[in-house]
Amino acid sequence: MGGFDEFFADNYDDVVRSLALAIGDRSRAEDAAQEAFAKAYRRWPAVAQMERPVGWVLVVATNQVRRWITRNDRRFVAPGVGDEVVDHADRVSTARTVSEVLDGLPPRQRATVVLRYLCDLSTADVADALGCSQGTVKSALHAALKQLRVELDENEDNEEASHARR
Repeated sequence: MGGFDEFFADNYDDVVRSLALAIGDRSRAEDAAQEAFAKAYRRWPAVAQMERPVGWVLVVATNQVRRWITRNDRRFVAPGVGDEVVDHADRVSTARTVSEVLDGLPPRQRATVVLRYLCDLSTADVADALGCSQGTVKSALHAALKQLRVELDENEDNEEASHARR
């Protein structure tokens, strides 16, 4: 693996984007990512030897966000449905952005889906990052995927009806 500067340049934007999708607050995502990368820098020889150093950074950043929320930081307010997270991800086939689809999920489910599927963390790493059990992660994933299927199916039905009227 290359040096820390290369690691940072290659991964910073992806980490911020993933955290912003998970927590719904780009500013907090940037703060958490910066702190996590600073910790990675201080421990670089050990972090560089890890199988997935970026996974470690994501877990550290997610833990930071969790600590901010746990400390009753009144400045942090998770966005509700309809609040937009600026993200430049490709549009999904249903013409809705990933962030729009994820906005309909409760915060824990949204974070679980992002960390597990978009960040490719293991169930154990997601549990560690969110401070819960693996069973809770699996339950949240199951509920989130069920909700996403319903939402995407409804959207596809609406698009088909719209095309039929044309």
